[in-house]
Amino acid sequence: MRVKTLYDELDEVMGGGLSQGSTMAILYDTYSFAQYFALHILAKRIKSGDLGVLSNYSYPLGRLIRGAQFAGLDIVSEGEKGNLVIIDYFSSRYSVPSKYPFVYTFSGHVGEETINPKTFLIYQEKILPNLGDRLLLRVIYTLDGLAFFFGENTALKLLYFDLAKFMEMFPKSVTLLLVNKDAVSKHFVARVVDISDYVIDFRSQVTRKGIVEDVIISKALTPEFSPEIFEFLIGETKEETGKKFSFKKVSQ
Repeated sequence: MRVKTLYDELDEVMGGGLSQGSTMAILYDTYSFAQYFALHILAKRIKSGDLGVLSNYSYPLGRLIRGAQFAGLDIVSEGEKGNLVIIDYFSSRYSVPSKYPFVYTFSGHVGEETINPKTFLIYQEKILPNLGDRLLLRVIYTLDGLAFFFGENTALKLLYFDLAKFMEMFPKSVTLLLVNKDAVSKHFVARVVDISDYVIDFRSQVTRKGIVEDVIISKALTPEFSPEIFEFLIGETKEETGKKFSFKKVSQ
């Protein structure tokens, strides 16, 4: 069964959508809007009935909520309705307690030996009992944030273990990995690309007319796949279509 991004242009290139149990890497650079695009996919999938899990490594919760609002995701509303869970590693790192019942933080030391066991305890006790027959869409926000705290090699080891355990627990799921390429090494990016089933690479340019982004779908593990290039557009479609972002094919 395919899990659609709900962007027809992307789903067509990827063989009709993402495979259940798969991982998609979304790569971007400093001035890209790709991280908001990922949150918009999450918002649309939640509206389609999925349960969202947002693993926050990179931002204070208030900043995350504001960024999600820009992307069309109301974190507080969806969390209170039981459609979204946040595992807040960032706040845990700085011992900031949660003020929302759907935002989970860790008590005590959060180190490389404890972070994965504590994470999967939350999945077992808080998320799995409330999942039902819904698909679980997880967004890792962001992998470079994890690498900043633990170093790249440790972050990769944590990721590999996480993906192996997660796919065993939640075969009816999709994981989106967000990576700011400017914040990590080429080696780190290469490892993330290697472990991902799908790869979308956002490349921005700052021009006098504004920020222009090209999107390269460079990997999809489907027999009919061939790479495609799109122009990424922001605010180019009417609000009633539900598409804050859109794509224009530029490759032949």
